[in-house]
Amino acid sequence: MEYNTKRFNTTREFVCHQTEQKIMNKNYGSPSRNFSYFTKLLNAHFDTQFSPADGATIMLLLKVSRLKFDPSNLDTHIDIAGYSACLAETKGLKHDDTI
Repeated sequence: MEYNTKRFNTTREFVCHQTEQKIMNKNYGSPSRNFSYFTKLLNAHFDTQFSPADGATIMLLLKVSRLKFDPSNLDTHIDIAGYSACLAETKGLKHDDTI
């Protein structure tokens, strides 16, 4: 990933832009569908009862754990933002459900 100072004024802008590119422009389908399938696999393998939101949380925690060993990896920060957005969607939160 290349940081383009002419297009982005801050790292924050870059992370948000890259996150949007990753989660909106790939043909993975909806987070609810994907995490539903992911947790079906987990539940069958481990005899558990994870929900799709639990699956998104697991992936989010995996990315957070990677920060311990490589805190400067910008791609990990982008993935965390993406999984956080997917988690909100799998929980059924709506953009108009503001505080």
